[in-house]
Amino acid sequence: MTAGAATAAGVPSIWCAGPKPARATLAAAALSGAEGFLAAGGAQGIAALALGAGVPPCDVVVGPGGRHAAAAKRLLVGVVGTEAPAGPSELLVIVEGSATRESAAESAAAETVAADLLAQAEHDVAAVPAIVVVEAAREGAGFAARFSLALEAALERRLAELPEPNRSTAAAALGNGWLMVARDADEAKAAAERFAPEHLELLVGDPRAWAASVRNAGAVFLGPGSAEVFGDYGAGPNHCLPTGGAARFAAGLSVITFLRARTWLAMDNPGILATEAAALARIEGLEAHARAAELRSGVPRISEEQLRLF
Repeated sequence: MTAGAATAAGVPSIWCAGPKPARATLAAAALSGAEGFLAAGGAQGIAALALGAGVPPCDVVVGPGGRHAAAAKRLLVGVVGTEAPAGPSELLVIVEGSATRESAAESAAAETVAADLLAQAEHDVAAVPAIVVVEAAREGAGFAARFSLALEAALERRLAELPEPNRSTAAAALGNGWLMVARDADEAKAAAERFAPEHLELLVGDPRAWAASVRNAGAVFLGPGSAEVFGDYGAGPNHCLPTGGAARFAAGLSVITFLRARTWLAMDNPGILATEAAALARIEGLEAHARAAELRSGVPRISEEQLRLF
């Protein structure tokens, strides 16, 4: 999911890294355009890619990982390019009372939410599964309490059914999670914006209307059929997303991550800016700047033929 974006961006040399790669992983890397695969993960894998140990030094190092990989990438900011922090996974599910008016529907929604929370929780003991339940007054009091009890029962049952080590990992991660009861949709939306989750699932009456107001989230999943797990496996473009609140200022990995913007300047009549540039330079006390600008005040206009040389 990272090499594919790099290939689409035209990156000439792509290398992958990870601990104990399976044959299917190696095949996927090859099909995505990677030249090779370094069998090293964590901080040591990040360091090898950035500094060139066993592979050529890479200018951009991206991809998800645990806390050690994320910490290593932060230490390399300014040495290599990287995306927003992609550390321990996060999922915030918003459930609205108006979407589940009947007891059977409430029970089904609790099962869905429990399954999705555990899917995130089994990633890492540091994962954060969270939920906001909207207690809409017009639907009658008590929805949040009923739903929370149903969710607790579903989590306990589903957790017990998981094999090890998934069960222990998920149980530890659930300890990082939280449940909030919102008085209305506005309070729920405000909470989601503050949290800025990596993944945001909207199990609400009109998810598309809700999505229009979402600003801070790595990826948004609309409705009960749009499970976050589909983003992990199959529904692209990729699933390297900002965590730890970084969705407030960053987006997920994409082709844009591997592209660099640059500016170009070709002035055919520099004299029109020379006086102003010199004045601003002297305000800042930079006399050499001012004189370099004034030197151009009498420069003749650049011809069309000269411009074509740029």
